[in-house]
Amino acid sequence: VETAITATAETLSAWIQNIDERIRPSAETVENWGSLVAGLAEAVSPSPVLAMAIGRNHLIPVRRPHEKRKAELETAIRDNVRGREGLQTELNQVEKERDPVPGDPEFWIRRQRPEGVRSPR
Repeated sequence: VETAITATAETLSAWIQNIDERIRPSAETVENWGSLVAGLAEAVSPSPVLAMAIGRNHLIPVRRPHEKRKAELETAIRDNVRGREGLQTELNQVEKERDPVPGDPEFWIRRQRPEGVRSPR
């Protein structure tokens, strides 16, 4: 049992050293995990209990802010896409428009110029 506990503690220590220091669990948390394993000396397989404790005490709290930020960014992306689609529809409508052609005169009649007279330039 002592050998198994020591091996588990060494494996746990090696795993923790490979974790980025920004999300590395505290020494107190690691010590609690070691105590948990030592307390399970009679159990057939303490690994699931340790894995559950690691998830509950460390992984879930570390992931929570990242998952929240991810959800915020996904919402912002969806809003951006919807806004872009609306603007693209509006742009397509504006691009289809053409300059208006003035109508024929209503209150006066254009007279024809006599032959040989040109408009001044």
